[in-house]
Amino acid sequence: MEAVALTYDQYVKEVLVLRPWKEFALPRHGRVVEIGSGWGWGLSALRSMGLDAVGLDVDPKGRGAIRGDATRLPFEPDSFDGAVCLRTLPHIQDDKSVLVEVARTIRPGGFLLLAVGNRQSYTLLRLRTKLPRAVPNPSDRFYHLYGRGEIRSTLNATGFRIVNFRSCHYFPRLLTENGRWTRRSPVDLAREDAALGNNPLIGLFGPLHLVHGVKR
Repeated sequence: MEAVALTYDQYVKEVLVLRPWKEFALPRHGRVVEIGSGWGWGLSALRSMGLDAVGLDVDPKGRGAIRGDATRLPFEPDSFDGAVCLRTLPHIQDDKSVLVEVARTIRPGGFLLLAVGNRQSYTLLRLRTKLPRAVPNPSDRFYHLYGRGEIRSTLNATGFRIVNFRSCHYFPRLLTENGRWTRRSPVDLAREDAALGNNPLIGLFGPLHLVHGVKR
């Protein structure tokens, strides 16, 4: 069997976007905004499904991303059919303002796909956020972790109804060899990740909460 070179970005796209999109039956048409689009791997995944995707970031990179503040989104009300915010909200202290702004800019009945850090993670995230050399992002000291009840109540208070909720157990980049795996397909890895995330016991302790909400 010929080895498959799988990059970390390919893996994360499959685990955080493509697999949940299929699992949660999210729409494959319409206009979507990604909050915290970073290097653009999320936008790439969204566009690969035929969506009209726009990214927003404090330091935008790649095609279709603009510079902006997530607490004051530069969009008109009801501008989007849905929003994606993956591993960005924990870095923003005024998280409720972000979610209120997201709710304002997506239409009634529009969706939100959200990933945030889990306080009960078995990867010791609570400890790592307190160690200077082990924080998730050394250049950004603030990183908020959420309990299951907290993220549910926060979404409810900002205008969202939760439809799907599970954990995500994606591997960090440091567990790869030079940012790559071999002999594993991203689809297989994402399927295994979803099985762990939906497990009644193991799913309580995944590094991320993965949430599908709908604007009320």
